Amino acid sequence: MHQSFIFILFLNTLSFQGQDLKLLDNEIVSDKIEFKNDGSSIEIHSSIKDLELSKVSIVGDRSNNTIILDFFLSPTLSDPEFELHVGRNRPIAYDTLGNEYKYDKVYFNFKRVYGTGGVIPVNIPTGTIKKGQITFDEIPPGLASIELVKINYYLTSSDNKKDKVEGFFLIRNIPVLWN
Repeated sequence: MHQSFIFILFLNTLSFQGQDLKLLDNEIVSDKIEFKNDGSSIEIHSSIKDLELSKVSIVGDRSNNTIILDFFLSPTLSDPEFELHVGRNRPIAYDTLGNEYKYDKVYFNFKRVYGTGGVIPVNIPTGTIKKGQITFDEIPPGLASIELVKINYYLTSSDNKKDKVEGFFLIRNIPVLWN
């Protein structure tokens, strides 16, 4: 069953396992979407209402000590460009003990993508969705879940390329399904 909740956060720092994760704005409006996935509740927090992340799952590969975060992006803006941060503010995953895992590869619609200047640009035509995958490496075999994933990005609309908005997704409580 799919349940949705909306709330407002007024934060500039998120504390997780004794670590402070700096957020991007002093006043952040975030949608919280909770849904059941194999009996587990996954939370998705978004700092921008014009971009939705959904259908989140993680599959682990024991032979390579990696996990792949799968998700779908759907915008409400006209022909937006999504720029995933892969430099200083790259995607990071944390387990329940606060161990940090950095990304290794990024795929959109099953094609590996690269970027320059610390971002990977992805065009999302109006009315479509994009499947994204972020691979994290050096994962201990048998890790049961990822407690938190933070994904930083920029979002611009084809209507006004000068108005680039910086945003983030926070995804919590994702069970790892091992191959």
